[in-house]
Amino acid sequence: MFRKFINIAKSIRLAFGWVPRDCIICGHHGRFDMHGMPPRVDARCPKCGSLERHRLMAQLFQEQPELIAGRQVLHFAPDKPLIEMIQNLAARYETADADPDRAGRTLDIETIGLPDNSIDVLIANHVLEHVDDRKALTSIYKILKPGGTALFMVPLIEGWNETFEDPAIKGPNQKIHAYGQDNHVRLYGRDFRDRIRNAGFQSDEFTAEEPYVGLHGLIRGEKVFIARKES
Repeated sequence: MFRKFINIAKSIRLAFGWVPRDCIICGHHGRFDMHGMPPRVDARCPKCGSLERHRLMAQLFQEQPELIAGRQVLHFAPDKPLIEMIQNLAARYETADADPDRAGRTLDIETIGLPDNSIDVLIANHVLEHVDDRKALTSIYKILKPGGTALFMVPLIEGWNETFEDPAIKGPNQKIHAYGQDNHVRLYGRDFRDRIRNAGFQSDEFTAEEPYVGLHGLIRGEKVFIARKES
């Protein structure tokens, strides 16, 4: 019985984080909440709702504001915790999603349909794992201006040489079992970099490292891929 009580106490402690963190987005200082399935400790800011991927993207903007400052930004599947930060930096900011209720513009990222060479920056944070990414990357490349930038984050397993995807996997239960979420169609391996390059981009990476992992509650080694279209 005592051991059971100890395990319950540990679970409660995990649910509200181990140590105080600093949210780089809203300034909250304190314990972060558990989030996700399976649950991730210290994942969600209780004040603004940001997750690790939002805070890593925010750190990138803090360290390299020139990526979006004074530029035209199109944000697919807009991350609410990031919207205000991007708006304050960008010269023009628009949101887009295939669902008309989720963003300002109704656009399919596989066939965006905007004029070629018309956008400075496109942000797709955990979007490509939901769609035909080869079509999406081609479409993104076309609409970016020469010298334009796309910022990508995806669920990626660095220990895998190749991305895992199987069109025979259908239905929410099968997808949860294979990919961890019922609306994902793949889990990326290291070859995600090849997919970016094959679409024509040159790619850099911004990585979650210490001391910021501990300070802001980031996922160790998680990356933002900075894909640039040649001038």
